[in-house]
Amino acid sequence: VINLSLGGPTRDDVLVEAVRAAADANVLLVCSAGNLGHNVDNEPSYPVALPARNLIGVDSLGPPSESAYRSR
Repeated sequence: VINLSLGGPTRDDVLVEAVRAAADANVLLVCSAGNLGHNVDNEPSYPVALPARNLIGVDSLGPPSESAYRSR
């Protein structure tokens, strides 16, 4: 398992290849959904927006189980 607490608006070929290499090695990537409050389906942030079988995006929660202000 690798934690990737990073992200940005630009898709990068090197990052895409690293995600693929991790998938080939059966490594799970846990990626930040970002801190800008954007829906990453509408405004992609990478690497969380990459379509990869080994990648999951995470958000932070605040009370009462809603996305924390900086994660929306």
